[in-house]
Amino acid sequence: MKNLGKVLLVSSLLMSPVTTINIYAEEIVKQDDKSYENALTAANSYFQTVISNTTSNWDKGELLFDRKLYNTQGEKVAYLFQVQQAERKQGYLIVGVVGGTYKVLESSREGEHPYQNVNKDESIYQGPLSYYKKISSSNEVQNITTKEINKITKIKPTGSSRLMVQKSDANLKAMNIPNYNYKKLDGVVNTTNKNGAITDTLANIVIYWSYKGYPNLNPNQENYDSIHDNLNRLIKNDSSIAVKGLKEYFSSIGKYPLAVNEYSSRGQNGISNAELFNKYKAEINANRPVWLNTTQHPFYGNTALTGTGYEEIYDPSTKQWHRVAVVHDTNSATTLRDIYVTWDSTFTDVKAIIPG
Repeated sequence: MKNLGKVLLVSSLLMSPVTTINIYAEEIVKQDDKSYENALTAANSYFQTVISNTTSNWDKGELLFDRKLYNTQGEKVAYLFQVQQAERKQGYLIVGVVGGTYKVLESSREGEHPYQNVNKDESIYQGPLSYYKKISSSNEVQNITTKEINKITKIKPTGSSRLMVQKSDANLKAMNIPNYNYKKLDGVVNTTNKNGAITDTLANIVIYWSYKGYPNLNPNQENYDSIHDNLNRLIKNDSSIAVKGLKEYFSSIGKYPLAVNEYSSRGQNGISNAELFNKYKAEINANRPVWLNTTQHPFYGNTALTGTGYEEIYDPSTKQWHRVAVVHDTNSATTLRDIYVTWDSTFTDVKAIIPG
C-alpha cells in the first residue's frame, strides 16, 4: 500500500481580481509511510459503511487514490480519493486527521472531485469546501472555480490539528463502525453566486417551503425570480437584518407566520458543538432545511450554508461519533450537489426556520 498510485476496489457487497487575505494555517507534524495507509483505511471504512447502509452512486463503485492535498506552505494536509463506477465518476472523499484519528473531512456521492485539470503538486486544500491551486507567484493562490487570485499576506497558526497528516501511531486507525444514522431532505434547490451566501441560502429554504404547503411564497409559479428579487431587497446579504427580512417576506408576501429559533456555540452562553449538532439534527428530522453559519473560512470568512441532511457514525471502540452535515454551498459553483462535511467547531450557528 505504499504505492500512492495503488487502486482499491470495493464491491457493492460491502463522500480574475487579486484580493489580499489572511490564511489560517493548520498545525503540521511529520508523517511517515503509514500516513497514506491510515488515510486509505479510513477512506475504505467510510466507503464500505455508506455502501452497506444507503443506496447511492457508490454502489458497485471503486475507490481510486487521486492525489495528496497541501496547504499554502506546501505541507501535506489530506488525501483525495475519486469514486469510479465503470466510466463514470461518482463522487470523491477527502481524508485528513480529526482529533488524532483519520477521518473523511468531506465527500460527495456524485460527479468529479474539485481538482480536475489542476496539477497534483499545486492542489491546495484549506478545509472543507475550500479548493485552490498554487500559481506562479509564491504568495498567491487561485480559487479553482471563480478564478479569483488571493494574495497570502499573513500566516496565522490556529493551534488546531484538524487538517494535519500525522505520523503513524497505534491509536490512529479507521473506525470500527456498527452504528449508522442518515437522513437527507429531497427538494432543496441549490442557488449559487446569485445574491450572496446569506440571501441565496434563505432563497433555497423559501423555495423548498413554497412546495411544502406554502405556495404563496412564490407569487410567480413559473420560476424563482420573484423570490430572489424580493429576498435580495429585504436582506441585502446582511446577517444583521436577515432574520427580520425573512420574517417580513413570509408575512408580507406569503401571508404566513414564521418563527426563527437561533442556536449558537459562540460566546459565554454558547452551547457545546455536540448540542449544536443535535439541534441541527432535530430540524432535519422535522423535515426542515437549516440556515447554517460557519466561521474562519480562509478566504471568504464567515459564510452561510444550506443544511439539507446529516450522517452519524459511532465507533464503540473509541466511543467517538463522526458527525456530518449534508450541505449546499452557495459560494462555489463546484458544489451544485450535496456535499458531506465533517461537523466541527467551524459550524457555529444553527438557525431553525419554522413556518406557521
